[in-house]
Amino acid sequence: MGLWDQRLAFQWVNDNVDAFGGDPSRITIFVESAGAMSAHLHSLYPENRGLFQNVISESGTATFPFGVDRDHLPATRILAEQLECRTDTNEDIFLCLESVETKRFVDVLENIADNAVLAAQVLFAPSIDGELIVRYYKETIKIPDCDEMKFMRELNYINGVNAHEGAVWVPMLAANQNGSIDDIKVSKAVVSMFMPMMLGSMYPGQNIPSAVSDLIDYEYTNWANPEDSGAMDPNGDGPVTWPKYTLKTMQHLIIDEEDSIGQRLYTKEYQFGRETVPALLQAIENGGHT
Repeated sequence: MGLWDQRLAFQWVNDNVDAFGGDPSRITIFVESAGAMSAHLHSLYPENRGLFQNVISESGTATFPFGVDRDHLPATRILAEQLECRTDTNEDIFLCLESVETKRFVDVLENIADNAVLAAQVLFAPSIDGELIVRYYKETIKIPDCDEMKFMRELNYINGVNAHEGAVWVPMLAANQNGSIDDIKVSKAVVSMFMPMMLGSMYPGQNIPSAVSDLIDYEYTNWANPEDSGAMDPNGDGPVTWPKYTLKTMQHLIIDEEDSIGQRLYTKEYQFGRETVPALLQAIENGGHT
């Protein structure tokens, strides 16, 4: 992501924006996807205090499973295997990666990008460095009085999602089928085919039994029309307002043809993905289920 480079950009803007008619006390970061993850990371780094005051963050947070990585070794090992390196020891991997010619490295990375399952496994995210990132962010947000959370609360922060975030996979699907993105029909069969890749991203480094994949596929099937791949749709009716988000109300604005107010956005889906599935995987690993 180049987080330190991004911070240099913030510093440059802060130092020079007034020369372009801007106000250094009213700097807004407006970002999407991986940029939204970066913005959340920067919003939890107290040394950024004063560099920006507002954040508009779409489709991404630092708490994504792949937002911060504790261990890059599994992805590195898979990459080394694809490069036909010895992987007996970490030193073997390091020496081989260091000796690979640039063109071969790029060719192999392109092949990985074209393979949905490998692309989800060979994923390198920011790591805990003890400075910009001092701990995993799911731990940070549980410490309301820590410096990171105090800084984030000082910012004006808008975070949003789209109703059909999964459409981000469609270009990869088109590439896999050697077709045009305009000709792709996203059916339940297609979603089921991509399920292992998506689970690899959500639960990196874990073995996902086929029964768990089937369970998740079952959970997101619209049984009134099983071929409907858009079973999740949060839209509803209501007045045009923008409620302030609080832990008590957990309200949000849904922007559509008719705007409405929602509450506890994707709570059921979050609990299923973050509690039910991990607990099931742990039980299988411990021999509690077969």
